[in-house]
Parts: sequence; C-alpha cells; structure tokens
Amino acid sequence: MYSRIEITDRIWANYNPMWKTTLSGSEVYKENGIAGDSSALFHEVAVSYQFTPRFNLRYFANWHSADGSSNTDHRIEFNYQL
Repeated sequence: MYSRIEITDRIWANYNPMWKTTLSGSEVYKENGIAGDSSALFHEVAVSYQFTPRFNLRYFANWHSADGSSNTDHRIEFNYQL
C-alpha cells in the first residue's frame, strides 16, 4: 500500500507500510533480517518539497517495531532529474 497526500502544489507527504516476511523460514535471515522474527511490519513516511519541476528535497523516516525498540532511520535526499 502506498499513499500520497498533497499539502500544497509544492509540498506532499507519503506513507508506505510494508509487510516483510521470509519465503523459506531461513534461521540466518530471521536472526539478521527481521530482528529475530519471520515477519514484521515496516513503515516509511516521506515529506517532499518541489523547488522546480526538475529539483526536489525529500525527508524520509523509516521504522519497525519487530524488535521492541523505537529506532528510526532518518535521511534527506536532494533529487535533480536530468
């Protein structure tokens, strides 16, 4: 599922929940891939600002609660389309 909400003509937000699971139940993957479980729900939120039709700035936050922590990854991207 993926959603986009236009706040203004230059600012928008996205929410992308992702259900991740193993196909084979590999113990190595479960221990290293999804925090000790065979499946988990991951979340991504992005807020974007369009400077020009070819240049935008995007902020991302990604997290999951599979391991009981509240660790969130944050990143900022500057995108220019050639």
